[in-house]
Amino acid sequence: MVGTSSSLFVNILIQKAFPAKQVFACLYQPLLREIQFTVGVPRLVTSVEAEFTKLASTSAPSRFTALAQCGDLKQFRAPGSCFGCLARVPSNTLTCNHRLCDSCLRINGNPNSLTKCPLCGIINEVHFHLKPPAAGVRILRLGGEIHDTREIAALLNTLRSKLFGPVYHYFDIVFCSGVGIFFAVMMLC
Repeated sequence: MVGTSSSLFVNILIQKAFPAKQVFACLYQPLLREIQFTVGVPRLVTSVEAEFTKLASTSAPSRFTALAQCGDLKQFRAPGSCFGCLARVPSNTLTCNHRLCDSCLRINGNPNSLTKCPLCGIINEVHFHLKPPAAGVRILRLGGEIHDTREIAALLNTLRSKLFGPVYHYFDIVFCSGVGIFFAVMMLC
């Protein structure tokens, strides 16, 4: 019950913070007007805006169902926007190559074991390691000279003992230089 309530609350917040008509007007309308003019398709902007507004005003699970009914989504890919919320950049790629943002993964169940794509139904074999919602970019910097080897090794051993799973799952970017390159390669292999 709590999960359903929070999902509903999140969808209401998204709809209030990002009204569909304003999002469409800012992000999509200029490009669609240009396409409409170039291709000569009358009422393209109006019809796409109506569908966008209708789709964006539904809850995320309903949105996935509506998208799945739009036709053969197995071949369609849109790398720049999440199919679930139509508002965030997707950072998670499923086995079928559809991409979803962290929030939409959470809405569709346990993100670590999403068994099938909510859009096309293809079985998903990818396991996701989502960062906490309030986390920013997590950077690990490994650098130093040959005499810094023990300190870097001690740092990585301490991290490994305190974290669950591989160290690289906890960082978005690893910067390395000098002897740190060796440790970064070993950590990622």
